[in-house]
Amino acid sequence: MLLLSFFLVLLSSLFFVSLLKLRSKISFLLALFLLFWINLLLTGHLGHLFSVMNSVAFYLIIEGLLLIVAILLWWFKKKPPIFEPFKEILIDVTNIKFLKNWDLLILLLGVLIGVSVCAYLAYKVPPNNNDSVTTHAVRILYWLQQGSYKSWMTPR
Repeated sequence: MLLLSFFLVLLSSLFFVSLLKLRSKISFLLALFLLFWINLLLTGHLGHLFSVMNSVAFYLIIEGLLLIVAILLWWFKKKPPIFEPFKEILIDVTNIKFLKNWDLLILLLGVLIGVSVCAYLAYKVPPNNNDSVTTHAVRILYWLQQGSYKSWMTPR
């Protein structure tokens, strides 16, 4: 489910970014990153609004609806190219010209390995410092049980 949710958010972000018709690679990647997080935040806040933050189906439905909206907007805007800034790179990959920059490939491989290890550790290793266990994890679990960000009653 997590992988399906990731791909729904990524695809909707790609379609939304293609509507902006950005020419720069950096601006394309930044817009993709920002729209990805905006999609996640919007879905989380809608879950809080309807008190269903603990429902996986709600997240998938909202992300699917956002993907449908993105595809419809893309369709009505006469289907702008999705990977416009990376057009020449995609062509070079098919001709295998990118192998000349072996130092960049080694750097890319190192970054991918590092990110993969960090993602694996973040997923498998539980939080183990006092602040995470006694404050933050408790609030997150409470919010998931209640289905919203509503605060709990305190003595004061």
